[in-house]
Amino acid sequence: MGFASPTHGYIVGGINENNVVTSTTYEYNPSSDTWTQKGNFVSPLVQGGIALHAGAYALCGLGSDKDLGGSGALFNTGFSKYDYANGIWSPTTYNYTGGGRLWPVGALLGNKLYVGGGYKFQSGEFAYKDWYELSPATFTALNDMPLEQDQVWPNPASQELFLDATRPWNKLCLYDIAGRVVLQQGAEQGNKLCIGHLPAGMYILEIQGSQGNSKRRVEIQSK
Repeated sequence: MGFASPTHGYIVGGINENNVVTSTTYEYNPSSDTWTQKGNFVSPLVQGGIALHAGAYALCGLGSDKDLGGSGALFNTGFSKYDYANGIWSPTTYNYTGGGRLWPVGALLGNKLYVGGGYKFQSGEFAYKDWYELSPATFTALNDMPLEQDQVWPNPASQELFLDATRPWNKLCLYDIAGRVVLQQGAEQGNKLCIGHLPAGMYILEIQGSQGNSKRRVEIQSK
């Protein structure tokens, strides 16, 4: 994971040649074209997370303790701060409520920090499409809910319905206007619902997950 201050470049963590997650941090000085080892990253050790400059310090977090995640993998939700002056890492108390993941993206814009996206492979594959807004000054949530919600498309639909979820889900339930379940499937069956056999009308799709449920109105058109 790499990041840069206004004067130096940094590399932290990652997986070494022995396929072991490392805690080492290196600082690059472009003036002298030299690398210097700095303080080690704090536990838990992760790779594939996000590291970025955030004003007076840098932040590093999320990621996993395994190359691609998978069964038994730790997906970190915490962040640590890097002190440029002293070259040391320290943990923060914040936990990312969007859930741990690999390869998120982030940016510091003015006095706000944005983090989102990424991927998770554990009891299914998930490509995240959320976007969170944080305060880098205090590292507290300004808007700790996804700025982009679960997407259901096409809508209206006639034959197939697809879900693009912003967080892991376990089950999809489709209800008619009378509140009856007309279709349901688990995450292991994929994100496509075959609806060609259902009559035209308005329906409610409930997306169930360990981090809460959400609902989307769906219109099924005549075939």
